[in-house]
Amino acid sequence: MGNDTYVVGVGDVVIETAGDGGTDTVEFRPVYNYNQYGPNPIESFTLGGNVENLTYYSAGSGVNFYGVGNNLDNVVKIATEMEGAQYYVAATLDGGTGADTLIGGNGSDTYHVNSPDDVVVDNCDQWMGNDTIVTTLREYRLGVDIETLAFSGSGSFVGYGNDNNNTIAGGNSNDVIYGGGGNDQLNGGVGNDTISGGEGYDHVEINGARVDFTITKNADGSITITDNWSLDGDLGIDVIIEVEAFHFGDGNVAVEALLPRHSEPHPFVPLDQPPRVTFTGNNGSNTLTGNEVANVLKGLGGSDVLRGLDGSDNLFGGAGRDKLYGGTGADMFVFDTKLDAKTNKDSIQDFRIVDDTLWISNSFFTRVGKDGDLKAPAFWANNTGKAHSASDRIIYDRDSGILYYDADGTGKIAGVAFATISKKIALTHRDFLVI
Repeated sequence: MGNDTYVVGVGDVVIETAGDGGTDTVEFRPVYNYNQYGPNPIESFTLGGNVENLTYYSAGSGVNFYGVGNNLDNVVKIATEMEGAQYYVAATLDGGTGADTLIGGNGSDTYHVNSPDDVVVDNCDQWMGNDTIVTTLREYRLGVDIETLAFSGSGSFVGYGNDNNNTIAGGNSNDVIYGGGGNDQLNGGVGNDTISGGEGYDHVEINGARVDFTITKNADGSITITDNWSLDGDLGIDVIIEVEAFHFGDGNVAVEALLPRHSEPHPFVPLDQPPRVTFTGNNGSNTLTGNEVANVLKGLGGSDVLRGLDGSDNLFGGAGRDKLYGGTGADMFVFDTKLDAKTNKDSIQDFRIVDDTLWISNSFFTRVGKDGDLKAPAFWANNTGKAHSASDRIIYDRDSGILYYDADGTGKIAGVAFATISKKIALTHRDFLVI
């Protein structure tokens, strides 16, 4: 019982009984002989079950340490000079699942971020080491002192740099990458990517020889790079904005070299806001996140989390029990799948009467009428969720926040719950659109 601290070395195992309570910590303090293990030894420790925190104390500089958490909310950290550790360590910290805090040290550290609630703290001076975020999240913004960002998940990715000289790499889908300030190296990877360098002297990494790509300068100053083998599903078509050079596998090409002879350079048109993005999930449980403008988020199957952020977004939860966050802007929450109160009821987390709208498909809500505004007689709000007339089709239970579809109002067909929304709001038929 209580808050336990275990001081361990190489080969030690910590067993903490479930239900003992408290917050437990492992202090990993290995002792080794440099002559035996060489100048750059590799050390690792993985937290067992029921232990929350891991702190690593190095016995020397030049160590490569791998610290891995578990399914709890872990704190995985490198001990600082204040704690008696003054050595330079290259650490790889992975909290596992859960809302983890990863705290690096003075070396070049790599942080694996798998939850939107993970927190990264880089204790090293800005000019010491080169730190990396490896993330499975569909959107990530680099913190102040981190230089490198790599996407290791599936689906589309939106990555934002900072004012440092960043290296940012996308994945195997259609990514959007923003370099920010600094001289950045940007690589969209496979797919049709949009890359904006921002300030500084930026270049885009292209995985292939120059001869394999067609480069087109557009009227707005952007550049389109087309993989000549894109029909085989490889690198696709990329749109490049505010970038000064391209690095192909066989050499570099400056942007100026793409201009016709005897012509003035065409000024780039800055990307004032991110482009509209469509994110599509799969039959698993996805987390899809938009950006600052209007996006289309489609969860498809599974229990998804959709976050529109800013802009007027279209959120299609699809099948499954989804959580929908429109964010700011006039958002549209779309219901266009087969109704099932047990397996297909969505939760709208932030519906705003002022500007948001609920779209219902008459292919599934078959008796709500034709395309257009929902008619006033087809809507009813009360504290029971029951119809009060034969014309009622959409019923809002003010006490529970549940929305029901009733095919025959006060007839024999029972209403089907299809969503939950905020309780006791002034919802009316004007908040619905039939599609």
